[in-house]
Parts: sequence; C-alpha cells; structure tokens
Amino acid sequence: MPKKPNKKKKSFLQTPRIAAEDNTMDTPPPPEPYSDPEIEEYTQRETSPYSTEAIVFHIGPSKTPYTVPQYYLRPYPQLNVPWGSLRLASVHPDIGHTLVHYLYTGTYETLRCSSSEGPRRAIEFRRSVHVYHAARVYGIAGLAQYAKEYMRRFDDAATLFDILDVGREVFSKLPEDETWFQEYIAEKMNSALEADQESFKDNLLQYNIGQDSRFDPLILRILLDTFLPRPEASPKAAVDDESMVSRCESPQVEHEDHLEPREEPVEEVPVEMDCVPKPVDEPDPEVADEPSPIEATPPPDEEPVEEVPVEMDPVPEPVYEPDPEVAEEPSPIGASPPPEGVVEEHHDIEIESPGIECLTS
Repeated sequence: MPKKPNKKKKSFLQTPRIAAEDNTMDTPPPPEPYSDPEIEEYTQRETSPYSTEAIVFHIGPSKTPYTVPQYYLRPYPQLNVPWGSLRLASVHPDIGHTLVHYLYTGTYETLRCSSSEGPRRAIEFRRSVHVYHAARVYGIAGLAQYAKEYMRRFDDAATLFDILDVGREVFSKLPEDETWFQEYIAEKMNSALEADQESFKDNLLQYNIGQDSRFDPLILRILLDTFLPRPEASPKAAVDDESMVSRCESPQVEHEDHLEPREEPVEEVPVEMDCVPKPVDEPDPEVADEPSPIEATPPPDEEPVEEVPVEMDPVPEPVYEPDPEVAEEPSPIGASPPPEGVVEEHHDIEIESPGIECLTS
C-alpha cells in the first residue's frame, strides 16, 4: 500500500497569529469620536435655581412678601442667606416688584400705574429714585446703573420741588460715601435756576428748607456755592504766589540774602584821602620837612567826574573838656607848622565801612 504523505500539523498557538496576520489588511479604521454640539438656541443651567431654598422678602411698612430662590441671592452678600426670610423695611413698597424682578432676570421692570395717581412719567421718576436708593443700600450695582439711566430719562417731567422732595426721602438712608446723588441734585438746581429764576424761588419756598438734618444742609451749600462763588485770584496775587513758591524752593543762603536789603551800587567819587592815622608822638623836624610819599606821588590822570552837590548836615564835633595838667602842655601836632606851599584841606566825609572809621584829610 502506498504511504500517505505526512501532513504538517498546525499548532493551536500559531493559528490565531496567522489569522491575525491574514486579517490585518482587511480591518477598517476605528470610527471618529462622536461630536455633540452645544445647544445655542437658549440657556442651559447646571442646576435649577427653583430647587434651592425659597427666601421670603418682607418689603415696606406693610411687609409685602416676595419669594426669591436662594440661588439668585448668591451674588449679593447683604441679601445672601441660606434660608428663612429678610425684612427690607427701607425699600419703598412701590418698587418691590422692580427689585425682585431684577434679581430673577437682570432687567428693569415696573408695575403699571393708573393715570389717576398723577402724570406717569413723573411717577416713574420717583420710582427710579427709590430704586437707586435700594440698589445702593444692598450693593446691586447693575440695578443702580439702570436707576441712574431712568432718572435722567424721566426728570424732564418732574419739577424742582419733585426732585428735592423725593431726594429728601432717600438721601438720609444712602451710604455715607454717596457722591453721585449729590452731584445730580446740584446739577438739577443749577439748571432750574438758569431756566427760570422766579420758578426756582417758588419751588424752594414750597420745599420748605430746614426739615431734614442731612439733605437740607446739602441744599444750603449748593445755594451758597451758586450765589457766592469763590473770588478768582488776581494776576498780581498769582505773581506773588509764584514768587513765594520760588523763595520757598530756593536754597537757604539765597533765602537769607533775599530777606536782607541789598546794597545799591554807589558811584564812587575820587577823593584824595589819607587813611593813615596821625602820629601821637612829636614829629621829627627832619622827617617833617620831607614831603609825604603820598603827597609826592601825583594822582593818576582820571577822567573828570561831574560832582553833584549834595547837601549834608555837618556832623557836630565832640567837645572835650581839657585836663588842666594836659591843657598847659602844647599839642605835639599843633607845635609843628605845615610845610610852606602846602595848603591843608579838611574834608568832612563819613565812609561807612564795617568796623572801621576813617577820617580823611
């Protein structure tokens, strides 16, 4: 019988490897990750604000309740409480809806009023002032900005009395660092004065200054600044101020020199002077006959200077009482006569020099 050829048996370990190699070229690429775009048609929140604790606001003297989810109070520390209720007594009841609506939506809204209550634009002006007060007290900056905008938009329907009257209601309850509202009141008063002085006086009389210890002093100060403006500095005063500043900024030595009177230059008149003091001892006859070196040397040629006659009061010479013993002795200076041909001229001139007195002859 013919032998059957031996067939090589495949190992079970080689079978998967070979199968994997055979299927390498046929494997499709992995699918790309699924892209799920965000919803842009409307807002989506992580959690529902309405599932948070409900906080009840009691607004105004009547304690009107308004329910606000605690989620909307988180950005405002003065309103952020974990549970319970808040008493907002200083908030005007007419703007309770406006405050709560802004906390919910971030927009400005008021309730419709009937025409029997008065001009609607004037009512909206008063409401915007009360909204500004509530926003400043509770630190709601966005609502305060809305209130400023609507105050300026509706103040054309309000008289000066209306502006001052509602200003008196809210000013004492505003924070101590409030500045914008003061500037707004001053602006409205100046505009009313420029528009009609008679109407301005009538509105002030109707307002009756003196009922509020915080707001009325502001009105009085605005009036004083308007009718008693600060005087403008004159040009001479401005120059004096500049010179004072320059003196203060200069060194100490220059400052002292400035305080002392400066000596004006005096035109010197050439005068023959002999500042050598006269000898006390009796002169030697031989030396006395010789001419003095100063007299022997002729003065240098100088341009003639026109002498201006100056009237000077003669200085009285001191009178000394002679000593009896010394008076009998002849004066050593008087004993020697002057040389012949020399005429003695005496000039009574006082020369001011610090610490030295010189007599010229």
